[in-house]
Amino acid sequence: MDKYVAFFRGLNISGRNTLKMIDLKRVLESIGCHNVKTILASGNALFSAPHSAPKTLKQKIESVLREKHGYKGNVILRAWEDIDALFSHAPFSKENDPSHCKLFVTFLPSPIENHPSVSMENLQIVHTTPSEIFSALTMQPETRTVDMMSLFDTVYGKDVTTRTWATLEKIRKAAEQ
Repeated sequence: MDKYVAFFRGLNISGRNTLKMIDLKRVLESIGCHNVKTILASGNALFSAPHSAPKTLKQKIESVLREKHGYKGNVILRAWEDIDALFSHAPFSKENDPSHCKLFVTFLPSPIENHPSVSMENLQIVHTTPSEIFSALTMQPETRTVDMMSLFDTVYGKDVTTRTWATLEKIRKAAEQ
């Protein structure tokens, strides 16, 4: 069995792609996933699955969700080891104080070699890997996280998905239980 984290883009956002987490858990179990834990209602799941190609597993999850629940988003699937490794890199510094800014990780659907330049007021790209963008958004009255996400959609395409660092910490805690 391999351990995975799935990030469901656009699930339960602004009344679109609504799905109860118990139903998401049932879908994953119906395709052979075990030890399924959903984290928050924004579409994050931690589970084990029989060894198979991640791309095949991703497509199977998307297909069943589309057929049974009309989900029109995409799934970003990562091996647990890859998610756990993000913490060992400690991408955020003390300058990225969560009391002044929100910390995010944007997951790309596939690795890229060179990240394009991204510019937005109050946004700092802290670190990149071929598959992730670590960013800090300094919160001001005019700052909206949806603007940052729209910018990443424009630059990287609509198959990316973004999570707060706090969400990843919750996923990590769930994995340790």
